Amino acid sequence: NESLKWFADWKYPVELINAVSAHAFGSKRTETPPKIPIDFALIACDELSGLLYAYSLMRPTGFDGMEAKSVMKKFKDKAFAAKIDRTEIKMGVDGLKLDMKEHMQKLIEVFGQMEEFKK
Repeated sequence: NESLKWFADWKYPVELINAVSAHAFGSKRTETPPKIPIDFALIACDELSGLLYAYSLMRPTGFDGMEAKSVMKKFKDKAFAAKIDRTEIKMGVDGLKLDMKEHMQKLIEVFGQMEEFKK
């Protein structure tokens, strides 16, 4: 992966380089398995962020008032945001030993505070 070479050239921490590499492990684009919390955190947040954003676009209030309970229904609906890899999200969340709904709710709260996502 070219970006990993750039990160090394730019003297990024090896933990960050490994996390980015491990991020693609679930989709079999790399052979670097996640090992440490930052690896799992990136996996747990990236794809889920896309799913949450897609759901926010369907809602007139965006992230405002969004609840993990409603998102879980969309998470289970494979037709919704079909390219989002739910298995990968679950691997990251499980690797951090988090509850999926609690993790979703934290991300919803973070996005809800960001000005660019307010409607």
